[in-house]
Amino acid sequence: MRIKIIKEIFKKEILDIVRDRKSIFMMIVVPILLYPIIMVLLMGIMNSSINKMASETITLGLSSSPNTEFVEIVDNENSIREKEDKLGNIEIKTNIKDYKRELEKGEIDAYIDNSIKDNDYKVIINSASDESGIKADAIFDVMNKYKRKMSEREIEKHGLNSKQILEPIKYEKVDITNSAKKAGMLLGQVIPFILIIGVLFGSIYPAIDVMAGEKERGTLETLFSLPISNMELVIGKYMAVSASAILTSLLNIISMSCTLGYFMKAESIYNPSMMHINYSVLGGAVLITIVSVILFAQVVSALAMCVCSFAKTFKEAQNYITPLMLVIMVPAYISMIPNISLSRITATIPVVNISLLIKSVISLRANMKMVSLVLIVNLIFVLISLVLLSKIFNSEDILFGEKRNFKLIQSRSSIKEGSMPGISDGFMVYVLAFISLIYVSPILNMKLGIMGNTINQFIMAMIPVLVAIYIKADFKKLFSIKKIKLKDIIRAALTWFVGSLIMSIFVMILLKLFPDQMKVSEQLNEIIKSSGGLFTQIILFALVPAICEETLFRGFILSAFRDKKTFGQKNEKYIMFAIVGSGILFGIMHLDFIRIIPTSILGMVMAYNVYKSKSIFTSVGIHFFNNLLSVLSVNFGVQAMLLLT
Repeated sequence: MRIKIIKEIFKKEILDIVRDRKSIFMMIVVPILLYPIIMVLLMGIMNSSINKMASETITLGLSSSPNTEFVEIVDNENSIREKEDKLGNIEIKTNIKDYKRELEKGEIDAYIDNSIKDNDYKVIINSASDESGIKADAIFDVMNKYKRKMSEREIEKHGLNSKQILEPIKYEKVDITNSAKKAGMLLGQVIPFILIIGVLFGSIYPAIDVMAGEKERGTLETLFSLPISNMELVIGKYMAVSASAILTSLLNIISMSCTLGYFMKAESIYNPSMMHINYSVLGGAVLITIVSVILFAQVVSALAMCVCSFAKTFKEAQNYITPLMLVIMVPAYISMIPNISLSRITATIPVVNISLLIKSVISLRANMKMVSLVLIVNLIFVLISLVLLSKIFNSEDILFGEKRNFKLIQSRSSIKEGSMPGISDGFMVYVLAFISLIYVSPILNMKLGIMGNTINQFIMAMIPVLVAIYIKADFKKLFSIKKIKLKDIIRAALTWFVGSLIMSIFVMILLKLFPDQMKVSEQLNEIIKSSGGLFTQIILFALVPAICEETLFRGFILSAFRDKKTFGQKNEKYIMFAIVGSGILFGIMHLDFIRIIPTSILGMVMAYNVYKSKSIFTSVGIHFFNNLLSVLSVNFGVQAMLLLT
């Protein structure tokens, strides 16, 4: 590679990005102006709303006229609220005919019913009201003071000291957390999401421009005609997109720092403790945050370029990029969920690891081992993304090939007999099966128990069958229906044996790293044992999955991924893609962190055997035998459930 060539490509792409007003707006205007304006407005609206709710009068409905002591408590409370906090008064309302109607209309904020029994009160509120929380707290405070007053009176009747009886001990709450950590805990919930969104917006528009924009302008072909290598072109474009994403993220950090500094200064006027925060302790946190955001920006840039490379126009690229935005935005919310912290598991999950890392370092609770793990994992993702991007650039058919339409959205009358699905159809069928697993299976399991899972297996098998009927596919070719030979059986047995050894090694490593996942295995063991006799277990957990899952994965999806028309190249070149891709999708479908890698390996083994034998019966046999051993091991007390697929 020639550094000079890469530098020139980088300059050219940066100039193109700078000329695009949309990119400049998302990179500079949004982080510098829009975020601070939004944050200031939201804080102002929230403070105004809270102050308004606090200053409103609280109307308390009573089933009967209150006694003198209760009225005194309310009057004293009103005096305190008016003098100290300038809060709204509590007004008492009696002679209420229909308290439910008045609560729903907001004519009263709470209703106290003591008509059932003396000294037995029922406080009724309408929790659907926005103000119910604040106003209910004030009313419960009054009731607690009234209860205290009544208790003191009864104790003093017997000549005892009410204070000694009601307060036999004294305690004082001492918080060792300093102001910096308190501020970090609050900021750590919001800042990760904003930074991730900033990186996303800073990368997608430049990626669209350097990929789909080049195609639409017809300049990408010109670049390929120059005496430069594809790798030089990839790196030059990638560096330009990464630079824009990094610039946007850094501007986000600067913008939020200034905005938060403004809020801190304003808050210190009312809260003097904010003036004593030692902001220097956040220096290390800011440095780690910058490094992690830069790495994450490189990952997102590569992914965005990969997605946009399939688009032919700017508009088409915007449609393609939407799913990527959702995939990144939804996990970014995890920083706002309490009690979820950075662990060995979360540190390996893309987006989630960055969000929790930023949360932990800002709240000054970072573990350097976890920080290192997250940075290493994201560095690996960067390398994988670059390899994938370079492969795409080496395929001119992907970059310049004609559009490949979904057969599923074509009119059936326009589809020829004996057609085969493409990779898009394979992904669509997988998505439909995945949706069934996520949404339909839980409902069936709740109503039918273990039979619900079996019914969902048949649903997953029917999806590819119905699609095959719709596209008029050749069933024998699509589902690889062919007799198997003795050599195919021997090959299947040998490859399964080798694959099972590799699977076992991965299971042991994963359980060593994540020992708490053994509980998942134990739970699955209990499910099998409670599903009936041994014969029933074999049917439900070995035979049915072997038939249904193989119909979906080694039948439809494997054949769809092997379709040579999808790539416009010889079929054999993409056999590896079909085997590995269908295997990974098979592993993901099991929705179990500890089993994703082992089941993916088994899926690849079964796909390889179908490719070599041209028969799906080899994978059905491997699947059945593998699950049969797991069922038998559970019944005979051996912990091998993690290999069940």
